[in-house]
Formats: sequence, C-alpha cells, structure tokens
Amino acid sequence: MAENGKLQEILSKLTARQLAFISARLSSQSDKEAAKKAGIPSQTVYNWDEKEIINEAIRLAKTEALTLAREELSRLTLDAVAVLRDELSGKRGDKLRFDAAREVFDRAGLESTSKLDITSKGEQVGGFSDGQRAALVTAIIERAGATGQDTSE
Repeated sequence: MAENGKLQEILSKLTARQLAFISARLSSQSDKEAAKKAGIPSQTVYNWDEKEIINEAIRLAKTEALTLAREELSRLTLDAVAVLRDELSGKRGDKLRFDAAREVFDRAGLESTSKLDITSKGEQVGGFSDGQRAALVTAIIERAGATGQDTSE
C-alpha cells in the first residue's frame, strides 16, 4: 500500500511525544483531548511546526485502520455465511452465534429482514419462525435447482 509507506515515512521523522499524540488522536474527538491523553500541553500541540504533517499522519492512520477493518469484516462475512448454512441444514447453533452472524451482515451492508419474497409477483410472506423460514428457503432453493430456474432476479 503506497499510503502505508507514506505513513511510515512521516512517522519515522517525528518525535516520541508527537507519536504519542498521534496514537492518542486516533481514539479522541479533538486535539485537546488527545493532548491530555498523551500528557502533552494542548498549546504545545497547536504550536508544533510539523502540525500539518502530523495531521496528514493522523489521516493516513485512520484510512489504514478503516481499510484493515473492512478487510476483517469481509473475512467475517464468510464465517457468517457458514453460520447461516448450518442453520439452513438444521445444525442449530446457539443464538449468540446466530445473532453475531446477523450483526456481521448488518455491518457489511447486507440487510436482514423478517419477510421473504417468494412469489414472482413480489408478494412477501412473513410470520414464520426461524426454523420454518430456513426450511422454506431450503425448499425453494432445492426446487429451483431441480427445475433449472434461476433464483437471482
């Protein structure tokens, strides 16, 4: 990652106090709060000649952290799919694991719903228990596979 290299280059030129400030700033709402966490007078932070470079390091570090979080969420999505596969195949896991999988899908932008669109007219069917929904989805997938229908619309 080119930005990671740029971040490393910037960090290598800063003092220990500036690095402590950057670290604190990543989890703070303001420079003043970060300065306090790092044990540095806030006026010192505002007077640093390197303040623009430090702000760039903070921006790059936040971007890197978001990239890493997105990559981890992508990996967790595969685990969440396995949890749902177990549910669909009747291998009931614990509710906490299932809820965690749903949270992963939610964070990944895959919306959950309590209704299933199962008709060609777009009528929605709800009011099923989790087990009934799983059985219904399994039956629909098996039926579509047996008839060669494409279930993705």
